[in-house]
Amino acid sequence: MNVSKTMLSCLILIGSLCGQSVVAQSEALKDAERSTIVFDVNVKKFRDSSMMKDFDLKRMMNKLNVPNTNDVEVSKMNRVYGSIQVPESPLTLHIGPGEDLPLNFYLRFEFKDKDSAEEMFNEIKDGGSDTHEVNGKTYYSPNDGRTPPNLRLHRIDDTTFEMGTEKYVMQSDRNFLTKRLADFWKQVPGSTAMRLSLDIESNRAAVSELIEMAKLNVPAEVEGMLNLVGDMHAFTMGVDLDAKKMLMLRASAKDSEATEKLRKGLDGILAMGKYAGMQQVQNSDMEEEEKKTLTTMLSGLKATADGNVVSINIEKADGLENVVDRLKNQ
Repeated sequence: MNVSKTMLSCLILIGSLCGQSVVAQSEALKDAERSTIVFDVNVKKFRDSSMMKDFDLKRMMNKLNVPNTNDVEVSKMNRVYGSIQVPESPLTLHIGPGEDLPLNFYLRFEFKDKDSAEEMFNEIKDGGSDTHEVNGKTYYSPNDGRTPPNLRLHRIDDTTFEMGTEKYVMQSDRNFLTKRLADFWKQVPGSTAMRLSLDIESNRAAVSELIEMAKLNVPAEVEGMLNLVGDMHAFTMGVDLDAKKMLMLRASAKDSEATEKLRKGLDGILAMGKYAGMQQVQNSDMEEEEKKTLTTMLSGLKATADGNVVSINIEKADGLENVVDRLKNQ
């Protein structure tokens, strides 16, 4: 079973479907087996947005040196949803050929038509797989001796299929998330084109390990930003290019004191970003109206607190479409 291209597609669209389907029963998930990262990417909504129309995504990814972009058929996808269980020590994670994946994940792909779904589904399945019939449903698992054998693939309907680890795909519901993640996931509306949420507190050991590693490779002034991540309990981001609030960021802390510390820290980062952004805008060759548009957006950046949640919103300013049209043609 060939999963490499599908995984790449998912990461690029991230760069990632709260689907409901009745499948075979499996053992109930333990708390430690639940997902601490969840994402939902409504590719069609992005593709149809006023600012993304006629935008050459492949050209942009090639400019950013993203590998194998020819394999990423964004135009064929409508939606990608997924969740991931992060291991306690991701930096020491090792998987040998043919060994089970020591973590759980779930991906659901929705395509715009039957042919597009069939092409991707067969590309994965035909890499070598065994067939399992369970309660009248067909599942596929890899048998090539290299791919983790605990992966499962299932065709839901003509335009939709799901894949992931057996522990997740064979669950009778789609309740993979930790309670904290499921609750904080709701901080951003479900209609948003892209959502991403992280349960940082349940990943405390992994997050601390990653932060310490990152500190070895960044300037001293960036360490404060990394420490702010360590102060968070959960984080959610939403992007919707057609909404007034184009970008929504939400972060929670353990109590009011920690929340205020987090708010001040994020506000300080925003202040530096606003100053640098405004300088760049003013020194650019943009038209005055375009400069005014971006300056308005930058000046509105601030962090606010409500209870134990800190919020940052980037709101669309009048004339932004003109600025984006200019960038498309560069």
